[in-house]
Amino acid sequence: MNHRATLLLVTALVLCTCSETLAQRKLGVGVTVGEAVSIGLVPVPVYGAAVFYAVTPSIHAGLQVGFLSGTSSGDSKAFDNVTAVELAPYGKILFGGMKDIRPFFKLSIAFINYSVKMPGTATEPGESRNESNSSLWGSFGAAYEISKTLLVSGQVRFFDIGMTGKSKISYFGLASPAIGVEIFL
Repeated sequence: MNHRATLLLVTALVLCTCSETLAQRKLGVGVTVGEAVSIGLVPVPVYGAAVFYAVTPSIHAGLQVGFLSGTSSGDSKAFDNVTAVELAPYGKILFGGMKDIRPFFKLSIAFINYSVKMPGTATEPGESRNESNSSLWGSFGAAYEISKTLLVSGQVRFFDIGMTGKSKISYFGLASPAIGVEIFL
């Protein structure tokens, strides 16, 4: 499955850069809030921005860049301090829908690097970790076209397959809801 997904994403990116005849060029930027990455076994929301290209009105290829820096608190404190950076090239297929609402499928390959300080105890100091991993993400969502240049979207990840890294974890089911805004330039 990993080879097919990678081939699909590479094909979309090649078409994006090489095809003048498939579609009128449309470059865009977007912001996403709420998409989560796993740091150890803890899902942590990463806030990101994306640059994308509409190969056709129904096929988009892009790159999402995510960033997180913060601390956790409370009784279930998972870490003291974390900094995470995510790069996720993606391909998105928008399906025909109602007048202004279009469902979509998004396939991403996420590369995540994080530095985390784990909480210590009264007798032992906290442990620090710096790790990198990669995952294959599949999401379903819907985009609402406010105007010809502005889309609002919501999505839910339905699989997260860990490909590399120490904590190679895979998830299946509805998780990591996110909302976003996309603007065509």
